[in-house]
Amino acid sequence: MHTQSELALLAACLKADREGTCALGGISQFINKRWENFNNFKRHGKTGKLVMVGSDQVKDVLPGEYSLVDLIAWSDIQPQDIRPRFVKISDVRWTKSTEPKSSSGSLLLPSNFTDLRLPIEIATNDNLAYYGCCLANESQMKVSLLHRHAIQDFTYHENYYTEFVKGRAGLEKHEFAHLDCPFQEDSGFFILGKFLEQNENELHLTAFKIPLKHTIYVPPLTIHSNDYLQGTWRTMLSDAADIDHVIIERERYNGTRDQISFDFMN
Repeated sequence: MHTQSELALLAACLKADREGTCALGGISQFINKRWENFNNFKRHGKTGKLVMVGSDQVKDVLPGEYSLVDLIAWSDIQPQDIRPRFVKISDVRWTKSTEPKSSSGSLLLPSNFTDLRLPIEIATNDNLAYYGCCLANESQMKVSLLHRHAIQDFTYHENYYTEFVKGRAGLEKHEFAHLDCPFQEDSGFFILGKFLEQNENELHLTAFKIPLKHTIYVPPLTIHSNDYLQGTWRTMLSDAADIDHVIIERERYNGTRDQISFDFMN
């Protein structure tokens, strides 16, 4: 709580500010004087070289109760401006399988696509939003489940990739939602992707590291892959809708195709 004298001083400064008679040069100058030791702060290292600087502006925060969201409502940082790093693949063709449920379609990459490394991002609500996803632990979003779902723990053994995925690595999308929660630190990577709205042959892909015991919500029809998961994950899924799974292939110059998988980079 502020003392009466502090409130009176603030009121007087505001009045003088409006009338142009503030001896301190205005309320902003009064605030700057309060934080003058912070403005343009400098720290020097052992050799005398500059190692740290502060900005020339300090935002004044008065004592009181705040929501954390209000405290970080900075005008120069907007959530929609935060995008994850991604690999952009142009001229791709997603061909859905016309065979029974057990068959996969194909995602054909052009022959000139050579960088198979996906950037790794630590999942946050801000960067997951680029793909329409979020961390359920940190969201008040309400969702409607159109199908009956099951929640079950799955353990991906060390040989999951080599014995099952290799040679048929792919992406998928389906009309049911996912929840996925890793139960150990070394949990692999959850792949998310999307086509540009105006150009469905340009695909963006990112490999996300989901924090321990945090749950990613993946809405229906989101492009994703669990081919690169490790350890135990708690997953919500359904068998009430078909899975549009495609195997990733790259066209070769002689007309044949290579089945490929991705590597990862920090």
